[in-house]
Amino acid sequence: MTGQEMNSKTKVYDVLIIGAGVCGCAIAHELSRYRLDIAILDRNADIGEGTSKANSGIVHAGYDAKPGTLKAKLNVRGSQMMPQFAQKLGIPFMRNGSMVVALSDEDEDHMQKLYERGQKNGVEGLRILTREEALAMEPNLSDDTKGALFAPTGGIICPFRLTSAMAESACVNGVNFCLLTEVTGIEKTDEGFRVDAIRYDEFDESRDEKVSFETKTVINAAGVYADKFHNMVSKDTLTIIPRKGEYCLLDSTAGGHVGRTIFRMPSDLGKGILVSPTIHGNLLVGPTATDIDDKEGTFTTAEGLAAVNAPKASAVKNIPMCDVITSFAGLRPHGDRGDFVIGEAKDCPGFIDVAAIESPGLSASPAIGEMVSGIVCDILHPLKKDVYVEELKPFTYLKLLPEEEQRALIEKDPSYGNIICRCAQVSEGEILETIRRPLGARTLDAVKRRTGANMGRCQGGFCYPKVMEILSRELGIPIDLISKKGRRSPILYRSAEAGKEDPSLAKTGMAPDRRGAAPEPLSEAGAIYDAVVVGGGPAGMAAALSLSQKGIKDILILERDTELGGILNQCIHNGFGLHTFDEELTGPEYAARYIDMISDGAAGISCRLETMVMNIQPHMKDGKVYKVVTAYSSRNGMQKIMTKSVILAMGCRERPRGALNIPGYRPAGIYSAGTAQKFVNIDGLLPGREVVILGSGDIGLIMARRMTLEGAKVKAVVEIMPYSGGLRRNIVQCLDDFDIPLLLGHTITDIRGRDRVEAVVISKVDDKLHPIPGTEQVVECDTLLLSVGLVPENELSRNMGIEMSPATRGALVTDELETTCPGVFACGNVLHVHDLVDNVSKEAKEAGEYAAAYIRAFDEGSEHTAVNPDPDSKLMRRFAERNKTRNEATCADERLAPDGSMSRTIPCIVCPAGCMIRVTTKDGRVVSVEGNTCERGEAYARSEAVSPVRIFTSVVKVEGGRSPVVSVRSDRPIPRDKIKECMSLVKDLKVSAPVDIGDILMENAADTGCHIIATSKVSPFHVK
Repeated sequence: MTGQEMNSKTKVYDVLIIGAGVCGCAIAHELSRYRLDIAILDRNADIGEGTSKANSGIVHAGYDAKPGTLKAKLNVRGSQMMPQFAQKLGIPFMRNGSMVVALSDEDEDHMQKLYERGQKNGVEGLRILTREEALAMEPNLSDDTKGALFAPTGGIICPFRLTSAMAESACVNGVNFCLLTEVTGIEKTDEGFRVDAIRYDEFDESRDEKVSFETKTVINAAGVYADKFHNMVSKDTLTIIPRKGEYCLLDSTAGGHVGRTIFRMPSDLGKGILVSPTIHGNLLVGPTATDIDDKEGTFTTAEGLAAVNAPKASAVKNIPMCDVITSFAGLRPHGDRGDFVIGEAKDCPGFIDVAAIESPGLSASPAIGEMVSGIVCDILHPLKKDVYVEELKPFTYLKLLPEEEQRALIEKDPSYGNIICRCAQVSEGEILETIRRPLGARTLDAVKRRTGANMGRCQGGFCYPKVMEILSRELGIPIDLISKKGRRSPILYRSAEAGKEDPSLAKTGMAPDRRGAAPEPLSEAGAIYDAVVVGGGPAGMAAALSLSQKGIKDILILERDTELGGILNQCIHNGFGLHTFDEELTGPEYAARYIDMISDGAAGISCRLETMVMNIQPHMKDGKVYKVVTAYSSRNGMQKIMTKSVILAMGCRERPRGALNIPGYRPAGIYSAGTAQKFVNIDGLLPGREVVILGSGDIGLIMARRMTLEGAKVKAVVEIMPYSGGLRRNIVQCLDDFDIPLLLGHTITDIRGRDRVEAVVISKVDDKLHPIPGTEQVVECDTLLLSVGLVPENELSRNMGIEMSPATRGALVTDELETTCPGVFACGNVLHVHDLVDNVSKEAKEAGEYAAAYIRAFDEGSEHTAVNPDPDSKLMRRFAERNKTRNEATCADERLAPDGSMSRTIPCIVCPAGCMIRVTTKDGRVVSVEGNTCERGEAYARSEAVSPVRIFTSVVKVEGGRSPVVSVRSDRPIPRDKIKECMSLVKDLKVSAPVDIGDILMENAADTGCHIIATSKVSPFHVK
């Protein structure tokens, strides 16, 4: 239950509202002005979880509805109310205007009729544009454009914030919100109505209970279920048909493709495929319109997504559908009476329907609230309250504030300086605010809808775990109880011991504070750095050290995480450093080598952790062009840092599901492989038990092994290409060693499960990578991991105006790794995605050397040659050459000779080259080895043929540590058949903080003679 506490079994309400969607909340908002006892019931864990959460977010002008209908009247009235309504509720709203585009002579006739209809409906400012006028306003309209109907009063709003703001206003003014309460029956009584329901416990199904409510009036605002409740009390039956609309949401980089909401001419099924900017700066394309029978059928389909993606589906050309970040479906409650159904049921006084509220329901919602409030007042004749909270405290959107207001806010509350969602630029302060406000967020989806966190281009790949940690701390519940949208959608697998291991959690009820060292002192006013390196991962650290080695002294690394190392900290497997350090290391060990070198005071490198760079701008000083870096930090506030040069080393991100347009539901249990890797290797948490992995990139292959070792069952690794995307050594160690099937030439064509993943459908593909009908197989699972490619993280680069390469998706650079912005260099995965971290370090070292030369010339006053990147640069040639290399899947290749000897081909795993070595054995002895290119390869092949060994890596639980686990490995290879036994021992092991790299945590593991040693550091946790 959410809202004010009550005893629903005895209390009699004046008004009971069924459904906490946009209409139910609008009605509650209006009725809360009166001296009425009001409750609103909804079966979901948050408001707006039904129709209201999946629509276009468009405030229609009102020209489309038939004159004289409730749709027409309430649409125009709602549109007129919306600006002031949004202002009082403190939510963003924009009158961007809308166009209905005519693409044929028939459309022009229809356009004239729409204009006349709009005039009758009272829409202000309508006018018909010529082709030339329309194209002048929107250059990306279709080439077939003949004209357009322009409505300046059309607008865009966030439907989630509109709904939650109205709900919050109602709650503040005394309305009880009973969420997780599902109505099961309604009975007319002499006094009014008895409403039976089931109240769901937030976490434990065994604690669900049946409850009843007594009320004088019932308002039926139940969306697609409104007919169900209407028909419980009325013989004048109502039918609601779920009409599904499928959408694609594009990245903010595509948000400026159109400035207004662009429609095609409407049909009987709706307004067609529209294209519109969103209030958050994205681009929305959709919806389709398909009548279905399933009132829960919010799954996307291959046909629907294809219709949205069709080149001429809309009236806009050249839509960059390659920038799709997610797809979704919503259900509109289409009624059988051709209009909104609002009013008392004919044969049941006091039962008020608010049904069949399809488009333009969102636009009309303020007016619907006003109308229904009037109906209730006519029945109950309530008095107005003496005290009513008219205006809400505006929600804080950090990125929408002027810079000086941002600075002041962060100084007042440092949590606003901690950027959690880098894609949408959402701070910890905003997330805390949305949790702490009335009807505060309690699930990931609730945070997402209120703040925009998890809605950016990575779709939560980076901020998912961070938001979970904040929810855990704020709500005082174990992190594995945090859900996507309620108890049936858990994010993590919950074992009997879950949440009990960490003493800090037991003492505080919160996830531990993992912030790192004390803040780096700010430079003196007016101080100028020689170089600022953005990113403290392998590229950033190598570039900074290279600068230092070239004599540059004033170097600053800005890192958004709590420690240096970047992605290496969660890559606990071995295989790093063979080229850089001539030995095989794990990711944390590789990072530690660089961290130790940077920590040496002689290097002259300063670091600021938990610092997010938001902007870089040129600045003229003393006749020279410097750069001013704007960064946010909860420790140091808003910082303006002047520097002579900048090296960009922000790394890369994983492609989300939306970029693949996989049809199906949007349940919990879908993660990027990197997100799952963080859960397992950093947080010590398991995201699922039965797993399918899409994509055979190295992270996906490595996570197949990690999930298996942690006790999960990996059903298959599915790869659309006829070859694996990962290194051959990883195929051997991660799949072959554990008998995990690799399905080449397959893809996932459906995701099943409304709340949590229940199964996926896997299909073969043809030579054009299209699914082959009839090849579908259903694989039951509770988790889907995506390892479908990496993309350079270049939002900062784009904001600087740096020219981007369509081939690498990173910055276009010269042979000196300088971007099109003079003095700004790029290296590592932000430039192009590398296979090996050793190559990242090598390239970053070069970037540091070139930046050092630039700085020396800058100091000497030398004129800088204009930057003119060569499309045929060394980098581009190297990138093209690398992409020619493909990894074939390993397969059995055994040959028995007449003399009894056996020969087989063994992929070498001692280095990324992955040589295919031919080994011949006889009587258990190696007779010959061919095909190796180094002595290490021969030694490996001899061992692999008779007694295979592997380096074992995992994590061990830590008590009292700032991190719940520490990464570990065996100090030398152990027999391959001992790996699972070793893992069993390690899972039962607990150590106490502090832990240092190299500490022996277990001796003679599994009687192998090998020790288990720590590969990362964990400092003690101190309860504040």
